[in-house]
Amino acid sequence: MRVVEYLAEDALTPKTRKELAEALDISPDAAWRTLWNLREAGWVEEAGGGYRIAPRIVVIADSFRRALADTIKKYSSGGSEE
Repeated sequence: MRVVEYLAEDALTPKTRKELAEALDISPDAAWRTLWNLREAGWVEEAGGGYRIAPRIVVIADSFRRALADTIKKYSSGGSEE
């Protein structure tokens, strides 16, 4: 999660594995493994010689926002949808 949070700080600017490893104080191997797993899951993408957050993150965030809005609407309208 630290990797995702770091990349999200400047979501459109690709970061290299070296930048990531140095910023998070992890080994280059750990940075590579993490980025590989996140890329396979569709959470990051390679771009401009580095890695950045992929659009998949936006899809996940939008899904959460819709679920939250539906829950708020449900409970603010009296709590019953019978």
